[in-house]
Amino acid sequence: MAKGTINKIFLLGRVGAEPEEKKGVVLFSLATNSGYKDKEDQWVDKTDWHAIVAYGKKADFCKTYVKKGSLVHIEGKITYYISEKDDGTKSTRTSIAIGEITLISTGKPGIED
Repeated sequence: MAKGTINKIFLLGRVGAEPEEKKGVVLFSLATNSGYKDKEDQWVDKTDWHAIVAYGKKADFCKTYVKKGSLVHIEGKITYYISEKDDGTKSTRTSIAIGEITLISTGKPGIED
């Protein structure tokens, strides 16, 4: 690893759909919210969607406990996957690989929220 570099991200958000297992990894989307004031000084909500990927024991945890609507805190790293199609065109997919995950809430109203 190059000295003085770091690839770490922290997210707190809601799971957008039921986690899906594919080839031994678990994938799900995570929504985070922010906002800004527009030119008319009106508040505008903004939702960003993040592709999350879990491996190994973290994948097992996500499969068992993480559900649509769950509030989770994720510590991970940004990963990029470059694929090339038969015609030579390349595409890049960005995701967050989980290093640590904490289930804050199940997302079921009245239980923990």
